[in-house]
Amino acid sequence: MNLRVFGRGAGALECGAGHALREFEVVARSVGDFREWNHVVHGLGDEPLPGLRAVLHDGDLLLEEHERTELVREGRRVLRRTRHALVPVLRDGSMLVWTHCRRCRPIWVEGGFGSDGLEGVAPFVEFELRLAAGRVVQVRPVVHEDRDALRERLARGGAAVVSDRDRAVRRRRAAARDRSRP
Repeated sequence: MNLRVFGRGAGALECGAGHALREFEVVARSVGDFREWNHVVHGLGDEPLPGLRAVLHDGDLLLEEHERTELVREGRRVLRRTRHALVPVLRDGSMLVWTHCRRCRPIWVEGGFGSDGLEGVAPFVEFELRLAAGRVVQVRPVVHEDRDALRERLARGGAAVVSDRDRAVRRRRAAARDRSRP
């Protein structure tokens, strides 16, 4: 399940380099399983909702509810419009969320599938969010690594870490810069 963060209070969710993080994956939660959340949103049902998303807005936990989908004809085209609503989750408990920082440069290691044999590994962060009545009352970093800590961990684990000055790494960074330009 995805968790998107909006509004105030998102400053506590930063990577090791200080970049604000807005998109997370929910690993575990003690506020209930998918069936309970499905019941909260729809009032009945036992099956998990595919693509159920949570939103953290100004510290309040909300679930995105799929209201209805309608087909609308505009000239020769038929468009599908989906309406969503946000439903508050008024529960106590905690959530474990993780993500990779997309703004930090990855650490390159040998063993990738590309033509140069490199694979990029981005810094990883994990937070525990404690909730009281659906409101975040505490954010605790569980794993909070920067590039240097990641490089050390990979080297200790036996990965062949490639220097940032390596020719293939410089080529990869230049290609990524070129793709990001309009």
